[in-house]
Amino acid sequence: RYNYSFRLGFNWMGFDISAFFQGIGRRDWYPAANQASFDFWGPYAFPPTSFIHKDFYSNCWSEDNRNAYFPRPRGYTALQGTNRELTAVNDRYLQDIRYCRLKNLTIGYTLPKKWTRKVLIDNLRIYFTGENLFTWSGIRSDYIDPEMAATNGNLRLYPWQRTYMFGVDVTF
Repeated sequence: RYNYSFRLGFNWMGFDISAFFQGIGRRDWYPAANQASFDFWGPYAFPPTSFIHKDFYSNCWSEDNRNAYFPRPRGYTALQGTNRELTAVNDRYLQDIRYCRLKNLTIGYTLPKKWTRKVLIDNLRIYFTGENLFTWSGIRSDYIDPEMAATNGNLRLYPWQRTYMFGVDVTF
């Protein structure tokens, strides 16, 4: 619900800044009880999974950690099947996947024409552009992209890659 995007721009004395934001204002998501949600459930869904978060065991119940987010580690409790503890949808693991992502940031500087015309250049602009630089989200995982979670729980997609570019625009 509430998909949005907005663009901000600013120009002053040859400097220009442009930012594009995109996100979802409200959305709840419960991790699927199948192999598509390994990034959330980890060994609870499938013990031989090859990726276990570095802080996984610090979030699991133990005698020393009674207020942990997850129950004690036990395989297959989040995998589809009958009478599996974590396949019963509940509000404890319901995730808030609303987010706001800085999709694009461009910062540039156009040299004054009095400098560039001396070397027969009409316009010279130097710029930096960054894509997918930051995401603000309420999801309780550092390893799940909220935009991926919004695709029906299929987390086996490549996350948006962070990209940096530098460039020069020259007009003769």
